[in-house]
Amino acid sequence: MGTKFETTIGLIGKGAIGSAIVEAVETGALSGFALTAGLARSAPSDGSGGIWTNNLETFLAKAPDIVIEAAGPEAFSEIVPIILASGLDVIAVSVAAMADGDVEAKIRDAITTSGARLHVASGAIGALDALSAAREMGLESVELVQRKPYNAFPNIDLTPGTTQVVSSGSARDAAIAFPRNSNIAAAAALAGLGFDDTRVTVIADHEVTTNQAELKVRGQFGQFVLTIQNYPSAANPRTATLTALSVISALRRTRAPIVIPA
Repeated sequence: MGTKFETTIGLIGKGAIGSAIVEAVETGALSGFALTAGLARSAPSDGSGGIWTNNLETFLAKAPDIVIEAAGPEAFSEIVPIILASGLDVIAVSVAAMADGDVEAKIRDAITTSGARLHVASGAIGALDALSAAREMGLESVELVQRKPYNAFPNIDLTPGTTQVVSSGSARDAAIAFPRNSNIAAAAALAGLGFDDTRVTVIADHEVTTNQAELKVRGQFGQFVLTIQNYPSAANPRTATLTALSVISALRRTRAPIVIPA
């Protein structure tokens, strides 16, 4: 149980991102927060797992102040609409799931009904604040190029020693084709022109060892280009180390006396 001075967290997922958040809480690096509820498929349902359970009703009964989703697109699609409908705010990582129009509709309906808020984690990209600000005056184009090493695409038959474009089209195309690799494409789409008008190219590059992204934005405000090279998570090469840090930063902003935009 958290004290009355702590923000209580409900965490969905025990993978690379979830583990980093647990460590930040347990080591005191994320002070002011207490992890009081955990939901994972591998957890027991009989109450023997401490704060962890695989039962959504048990998880919700613990009524955390805020929920973090870090469990992948399937969990996002199935669980996050229910949590939002219950009135709990969610910080979500797996927003590529919203490329499915039915999922997005369920999310928006839940928010409208309950008044809860979905906070999109910036993940492995930056400048989403500038992108959303530029949208106020009008955007002309948003283009994202993602370049990742081969081991980020375990289910694709790639030709050794080559660099291959594995997706070229809209953010919706990329997110549907590679839902576990396209959360930054989805975040950029939600901040800017939407899933259908944000252009995304995904490249499997045999030479790179980092997860790279280049975001180009043009509009009435002017233009900007952001280039970022992220080290892959040691626990999951499809996930950048920065992704877990973006969630920790988002949590800090919920308590910060001076709030810096994401």
